[in-house]
Amino acid sequence: MGQCWYILDLDAETTLLNGGKMREFFWDDDLVPDIAKQLRLALFSTRVDELLQGTILDQGGSPFRHLSQELFDLIFDELKHTKRMKGTKFYHRCSFFALAVTCKAVLARARNHVAKLTSALTPQTLAGHRIICVGDYTDPLSDLPPGVLTSEEISDIEDFAEEDDSSPNFLDHMLYRFENPRNIQVWDPHRPAVPRLDDWPDRNDRALGNSIIYPYYSAGRTWALRSLTKHEYVRGDAAWKLCESLPHWDSGGQINKAQLSHFFLINICCSGSPDDHSLRYEGNLGRGRWAGNRLDIIPLDNIAADDEGPWTDVTEETGEIVRQIWEAEYKAFQQRLW
Repeated sequence: MGQCWYILDLDAETTLLNGGKMREFFWDDDLVPDIAKQLRLALFSTRVDELLQGTILDQGGSPFRHLSQELFDLIFDELKHTKRMKGTKFYHRCSFFALAVTCKAVLARARNHVAKLTSALTPQTLAGHRIICVGDYTDPLSDLPPGVLTSEEISDIEDFAEEDDSSPNFLDHMLYRFENPRNIQVWDPHRPAVPRLDDWPDRNDRALGNSIIYPYYSAGRTWALRSLTKHEYVRGDAAWKLCESLPHWDSGGQINKAQLSHFFLINICCSGSPDDHSLRYEGNLGRGRWAGNRLDIIPLDNIAADDEGPWTDVTEETGEIVRQIWEAEYKAFQQRLW
């Protein structure tokens, strides 16, 4: 029958994909891609930086010009915690952002406050979490890559097995603890992830204020999928180029095509039976190089060497596996046409 696969968030203790044959969801346009999108790190203040480009005029007639940064900090902190401005329809967010976009001089001083408030209002993503796709033929803990679980998690699994009078089983324990599948909320990168400021009377000011609420995902930047654990990454532009070079095909109304989410999926799989994946690909998928790693997606130009050393580009290695899977599937599709 073949094994079912589950995508788990070990840090949030949630089930992201609640079981299914690999073939049933591998080409799906929504399931895995929606999970992968949640790895993106929101960029705060990017729109603010765009607005601040150019000269910040010396607005001599503005009373704000004479206020110290310390006083500005007190004002913004107060506005962030004010529930409603008395006698107006403005909620505290409106009053906060209304002041922030008064002029460039004020916006420059408000930059850090805008980033912090927008970050606090933005729903949590999966960025930085340990993500793993586990086959249900993963029985003993020795099937898992070393270092995936903390000592406390291993102890919990062993205690769970003792209570059940069985051998320690990672997946059984996790599915028992992770009661309900996570309801993935995908935030459109071209829409604000926090409530819009619709109470402003002036349309232009409202549009300007709304523009800095976005957790910014610029379409003009190149993004990278990273393993924070292994210090490795996949370049989004190169992955996209490979995916676009592989023809799409219609399989019973579903358009099968390679995409960045496949680079994510094949790297996080783990199973005691790595070649049992129901795809026509003859290699194994149960020894993913990033299984249980901490992952995120950030702009490529934000990747730089740090205290742990340089980052390694694994785009070509991962892309070759994606290409081989696609070739096996596409070959079978063509044979059916013959």
